[in-house]
Amino acid sequence: MASSAPINAAPRGAAPASAAKGSLHPAGTPWGLTAGLLLADMFGIGALSLPSVFARLGWLVSFVLLLLFGLGCGYLGVLFSKLAVALPGAATMDEIGAAALGTTGRRLVYAVVYTTILVDPIALHITCMLALQQVFPGLGMVAASGVIALLMLPLAQIQNLHDVGWMSLAATGFMIFAVFATLMKLLAMPGDQLALTSLLPPVETRAIEGLIAALNLSFAFGGQVNWMRYVSGMVHREEFRFAAEVADGLMSVFYVLLGVTAYSKLGPRFDHSKPITSVLPPGLVSHAINVALLARCLVAYCLNSNVFTDLAMRVGRPWLSRLEDACPRLGRKASWGLLSCLCITMSALVAAAVPKFDLAVAMIAAVGDVAAPYTLPALFGLVLLPGIHLWEKALLKLLVPVSLLLSAFGLYASGYALVESLLRG
Repeated sequence: MASSAPINAAPRGAAPASAAKGSLHPAGTPWGLTAGLLLADMFGIGALSLPSVFARLGWLVSFVLLLLFGLGCGYLGVLFSKLAVALPGAATMDEIGAAALGTTGRRLVYAVVYTTILVDPIALHITCMLALQQVFPGLGMVAASGVIALLMLPLAQIQNLHDVGWMSLAATGFMIFAVFATLMKLLAMPGDQLALTSLLPPVETRAIEGLIAALNLSFAFGGQVNWMRYVSGMVHREEFRFAAEVADGLMSVFYVLLGVTAYSKLGPRFDHSKPITSVLPPGLVSHAINVALLARCLVAYCLNSNVFTDLAMRVGRPWLSRLEDACPRLGRKASWGLLSCLCITMSALVAAAVPKFDLAVAMIAAVGDVAAPYTLPALFGLVLLPGIHLWEKALLKLLVPVSLLLSAFGLYASGYALVESLLRG
């Protein structure tokens, strides 16, 4: 999950590809500005899992996966550009899916994106809860989850996202401050733990944990669910690849800096299930980092709960109309209040029971950052791009089964670890 996108955009992992028609910004945006928008949208809490990736996988595997996901993200910029040029009237991924596979393609896009929407609020609740505990160390898990729920209940009643536009812009600034301050905090720590690091994954890292770490890394490079909306606002759609490559390159450099610095300074001996901001040494800077992270995630949570509630309103319209008829003075507010409270309550209960940041991120990534950006575009590309080179066609044919397997095994691994955590109490 990355940082908050512009308010008329779908926030990272939050809005369905077809949530609204039209581009994210006025038509005519040059690729340089698009690169900046991509960076603001994609760069966020996914970066906070980089230290645990290095701690679980060691130097070699971490660098190999960073290279693969970095190259993969860069190639996706090329693929999305080609799909957008092939269908100049398409503004969203479900329109690409419909052009490629008809109703089936559209439904595949809906299923992948909507599944991500169901899990996003839980990940944000956990992140908010952990940040709050760093600000108030004496606060227990259940109490922290309850406080976040109380803060979110009134925010979740906002139905028009334009009402929180300024908050979204501020949240992006808070996220940038939190991540860069974390890097500075690590660099300022005396000494290092290089002697405890390892070239290969430590013997105590199980295969399931390694897969969860890989999914956390794919999440850090995710956010492609919004890309078609960015492409539709560009002067020349074929130049989107340059915007994606620039954003991808800048993120990759920072991920290497954060991962290497944290692994060198902390070694493998910290709680890998938490974001790096929750394992920093206590102090004024750490408090400021977590306050900024909390502010950012509360805004993102507001946006995600809005999308969740809006989707539930559409799906449950036949039943909700009875509730609205029974409460004529409240009308739509009654349905919205019920569903938004359901979203916050569900997230609070799950977060309090299993406060595992890494598992929530892995579940989102298995669908929203593997199947959504790799499986579906590759499948659609094979149908809509008959003129591509043979090597690229072979690559797309390889991406479909490989990404499907990674998504399936990722869901199994994160689900297994989740059940295991629940059984441990």
